[in-house]
Amino acid sequence: MNLKAILLGLLLGAWMLGSWWYYKCKICDCCSGATTALAIEDQRPLLFKWSDANTITNAKFAAYKDSITSLAGVGDTLLITGYYFKDEPNTSSFADMGIARAEKAKALFTDKFGNRIKTTSQMVDERDGVRNNLFESAGFSFIPQVLSNDKATIIESDTVVYIYFPFNSAQQYTDPTVQNYLKTLAQKHRSDNVLFDVSGHADSIGAEQANYNLGLRRAKIVRDALVRQGVKQSRISVSSGGETKPIDTNNTDDGRQRNRRTEIKINAN
Repeated sequence: MNLKAILLGLLLGAWMLGSWWYYKCKICDCCSGATTALAIEDQRPLLFKWSDANTITNAKFAAYKDSITSLAGVGDTLLITGYYFKDEPNTSSFADMGIARAEKAKALFTDKFGNRIKTTSQMVDERDGVRNNLFESAGFSFIPQVLSNDKATIIESDTVVYIYFPFNSAQQYTDPTVQNYLKTLAQKHRSDNVLFDVSGHADSIGAEQANYNLGLRRAKIVRDALVRQGVKQSRISVSSGGETKPIDTNNTDDGRQRNRRTEIKINAN
C-alpha cells in the first residue's frame, strides 16, 4: 500500500471519529451522561386524558370540525358519544366520564348546530397506554330530522332558514309556530338594512311549470308575512326553483317532503 493510500485512510478515519464525537457531544448531548427525549406532537385533532373530561384540540381541529359538519343533512341533530373505561375514576359531576366528555365536546359544536346536539356515553375496553397518554374518546353521528306530514316545519342552519310544507300546500300559514317565527324575524330586522332572498321549491310530482308556480307562491307567502310585520317589500326578493333544485331524493316520501320548502337567506346590504 503506498503512502498516499495510507494518508487517505487516516484522514477518513479521523473525519468519521470527529463526526461521531460531534453528534454525541453536541447534538445528542450524551457526553455528560444526560439524554433528551424529543417531544413528538400528537396530530390527532380532538383528544382527552385519563379521568379528565376536558377537550384537547390543535390547529387541525377546525378542518376536522368542518368535515363533520359537512356530513349533516338539513335539520339533522348531531349525536356525540363520549367513551369511558370501566376502571376510570369519574372526576366529573355527570354519571360517567363518557357523558362528561360528550358534554365538553358539545361546546365545540354549538356554533354550528345550536340546540340540535344530543349527548350519550358508551363504556369501552381499556386500551394499552390510555392511563398515561392522550387518546381519542368521542364519536360523532347524526339523527335525521323527521318532518311532519300535516304541518309546516322550521329549521335554521348557519346561513339559511328552511320552512317545509305539507304536500301540495301553498296556503297561508296557520301554524302558530311559523307565524311567530316570521314575526320575530321581521321584528329583529325591521330597522336594519339586511336583504331577504326568499326562494320557493317543490318536489317533482306533477308538471314542471306547475311546480315552478307552486314554489313561487310559497316564496310570496313568506314575503307577504314579513311585509305585514313591517319589513319593506323592496328589501325582499322572491324566486322559484320549482322542482329543479332538490336537496334530497324525489324517489321517497321523506325526500320529497324535504324538497317542498321555502328558503330564506339573509344578506347584509
